[in-house]
Amino acid sequence: MKKYILRLIHTLCVIFCTNETLAQTTSADSTVIIEMQDGQMLIGKPVSDDGKEYGIQTLSKGLVILPKYQIKSISNSSSAKEINGEPVFENPHPSRYLYSPSAITLKKGDGYVQAIYYLVWQAHYALTDHWSIGATTSYIGAPLLLNVKYSTPISPNIPAKENQLYFATGIQGGGAWMAPSVIFGVGFAGFTYGNPESNITINGGFLGYTEKRSNYDYSTGTASFSRFYDGIPAFSLSFNKRIAPKTSLMGEFWFISNTLVGGPALRFYSGKRNSIDFAFLNAVGSDGSSIIGIPFISWTQRIGNKMQFFRNPLNRLN
Repeated sequence: MKKYILRLIHTLCVIFCTNETLAQTTSADSTVIIEMQDGQMLIGKPVSDDGKEYGIQTLSKGLVILPKYQIKSISNSSSAKEINGEPVFENPHPSRYLYSPSAITLKKGDGYVQAIYYLVWQAHYALTDHWSIGATTSYIGAPLLLNVKYSTPISPNIPAKENQLYFATGIQGGGAWMAPSVIFGVGFAGFTYGNPESNITINGGFLGYTEKRSNYDYSTGTASFSRFYDGIPAFSLSFNKRIAPKTSLMGEFWFISNTLVGGPALRFYSGKRNSIDFAFLNAVGSDGSSIIGIPFISWTQRIGNKMQFFRNPLNRLN
């Protein structure tokens, strides 16, 4: 069984961590990405700037002359890429899949806000390039979970867009105001191989809870309190594969006790900061019981003023 699992992981790494569909532009030092006022994006080499018009040599459209009043921003990109002639913006949410985290690092000052069904909300913020903190709750304020995560690339000198191995560990825990005696959480560690656009992640951890219980001695008429602890191991396998400028194929699967939970998903990108995840989740038990086709939808917006691959603005024209 171990041999087949290792083969499966190797196959997934080959499939989901290869970016042969991405065409990289040449002369990386002079490549810029232009955002127009109407939302259109262009990528290429700047060739002219007379103060009123800006000229750019693109791969898909050749030489394009743009009136500056129509340009919203011009940013430098050291290794900008295209799919079918369209600019590929970074995954605004590379540190998490549907819920399970990846080991890919957030940059200091970066973060995101995620709404699941618009009922459950979570936010995450990077204090440094390795340490980040977050919180998860619902519209009624319960449960309230706090988490801390450490993540790092194993080989930090490899460019962020290249395939590499990342490591992460963290803890998430909290409770609910309607059950103040119960505290629950998870501690985990995991590895991600790939890049922010196409990757695969394996996480392992322990789900547990503790409950404060009262014990009443009728013979003496006194009460005492004790703590009860329980938990189970859990593992997750997740992947993300950029298949189009605005679409990724994803999947997330949890192995908890004798139950497999998860399913395939799609991530749709809107601009540089927003994405929508849509999935059909399934739960299958070892006894043959199953729940099939549970719809999952979430919206994510990246926050912070540092975009990982477009952090060196040449000019702001708006």
